[in-house]
Amino acid sequence: MEESNSSKPQRLMILGDDEIDALFGLPRFTERQRIEFFSLSMQEQSVVEELRTIQSKAYFLLQLGYFKDRQMFFAFDPEEVQEDVQYILETHFPQCRLSHFTIARNTRARQQRLILEPRPVVCRAALFLPKNFITVSEFTEEYPSTPATPDP
Repeated sequence: MEESNSSKPQRLMILGDDEIDALFGLPRFTERQRIEFFSLSMQEQSVVEELRTIQSKAYFLLQLGYFKDRQMFFAFDPEEVQEDVQYILETHFPQCRLSHFTIARNTRARQQRLILEPRPVVCRAALFLPKNFITVSEFTEEYPSTPATPDP
C-alpha cells in the first residue's frame, strides 16, 4: 500500500524565505554598513598584520565583518561577496589586486578561532536582565550560608 503525498503533515511556516535569509543568510551590506563592519580596532588590525598574504587578510576581514553583523560564520564563493572584497581591497590594501580568491579550509578555521578568541561568549538572555539583577555569587557574598542549627 502506497502513501500518498497528501497524507504527509505540512510544516508550519512561521518565517518566509526572505525573513530567513535576513536572519541567517550572508549579509548584504550597504556602503554605510561596509564602513561600520569592515572598520578595524587596533587589536583587529594587529591580527590582520600577522597574516601573510593579501588573500588571507581579505578573507579574514570578510569573516570578521560578517561575524560582527551576524555573530556567525559563513562559507561563500568570492563571486557572492565581490562588492565587499572590492571595498576591503580599496580601503585596506589600495595598492593590491587579487587575481583569484580561494582559501584553504584549515586557514578559514584558524581565522575563525582568531575572531572568536578575544570575544567572551555571552548568554543573549543576560542582555535583557534588569540593571539591579545580582548574580548568585554576589548574593552568596552578601548573605553567606550559615550551618543550620537544630531546634531545641
